[in-house]
Amino acid sequence: MYRSLLIPIIVISLALLANIDMIYAENSFSVRWIRYIAVPPLNSLLSICIFSNYVVAIGYVNVKTYHIPTFYPAPDNPYIVFINRYTGRVEKTWIDTSLEGEFIDCVALGDKLYVIGGVGLYVFDKNLNIVKKADVKGLKIFSDGEYIYIDTHSHIEKRSPDLELLNAIHEYDIQGFLSCILETSINSAVGDIWIISVCPGLNITSIAILDRDFSVKKIITYRGDDEYILDAVSSMCFDSNGYAYISGIRSRGSSIMKFDMFGNPVAIHRSSDYSFDFLSLLCDSDRIYGFSGSYITIMDKNLSIIGSITLQNSIVVPRVVADEYTVYVAGDSERRWIVYALNIPYKDKGVIPTQPTVFIAITISILVPVYLAIRQRIRSYP
Repeated sequence: MYRSLLIPIIVISLALLANIDMIYAENSFSVRWIRYIAVPPLNSLLSICIFSNYVVAIGYVNVKTYHIPTFYPAPDNPYIVFINRYTGRVEKTWIDTSLEGEFIDCVALGDKLYVIGGVGLYVFDKNLNIVKKADVKGLKIFSDGEYIYIDTHSHIEKRSPDLELLNAIHEYDIQGFLSCILETSINSAVGDIWIISVCPGLNITSIAILDRDFSVKKIITYRGDDEYILDAVSSMCFDSNGYAYISGIRSRGSSIMKFDMFGNPVAIHRSSDYSFDFLSLLCDSDRIYGFSGSYITIMDKNLSIIGSITLQNSIVVPRVVADEYTVYVAGDSERRWIVYALNIPYKDKGVIPTQPTVFIAITISILVPVYLAIRQRIRSYP
């Protein structure tokens, strides 16, 4: 009889737990965990990405700091940290003091991690063993789920998962001029590659949309005093409907702009200060999050500000990546790297999952008292 009572109790309790989590998700932007990683005084966290069960933080550290006895700065060494994205625990690290330079960006494709920087292009497995490498230096790397793309600033490369060069296109061949600043990304909703070129000296801001084979689909160029002119692009992201959001600085402040998947302007918000100069942007299904230092600005899809959050630690240049339920914000602050895992208010996702051990503990803490109370009540009946 007692066991038969346990089944409906479990169902009700799980429903209550789901309900509590949903309310929690919709009305808060809470911290799941914070990880502080001690590093030498000279260091920089330059990017993060998600790979398997890990948040991967990359950059450089200067292990020796100085050449003794000359006291000239020693060369930087590339550094990788694997952090468990559920617990926040550092599980693996990688450094090669024989390499001089840094890792700048990373992306996961299948069961491999691809890392690019001044020391070249490296491919790692889940145990941080080097699987393959190539003498390719780049500033950014991204993937469409099948191939990898590398931005070397002067040109864009398309490579196979085993690093075979499949195609390349020079920036000049796309825009017809050499820009001063370049930002590239992939619109995952449609598979197009966006290249933003900015040259303040020429008063030109250009948006080129390419397909995966580097055929130019459209180029939009703004000149002179057009409101869409930028002096520098700070960040860019795409939402699930293919809309692009671009943040940057201009001579008289900053702007955040929205374009449709064809490159047509939809909305723009300008400021006379740098309040729209977001160093990282994150697109959710119905929200846009702008990250700058320790400050997070929350906007709707019309670029109206609807809220803001301040993290407890100041991060010089925040790097942001997200999985289905959590946003990871990372950066460096003096002699440590800081990584935040934040639950974000995904209204369309419903319940935010927690670690199984935590879930089981909460469930038991609810079920056991209820079950014992009912059992005692039944026993007390004559």
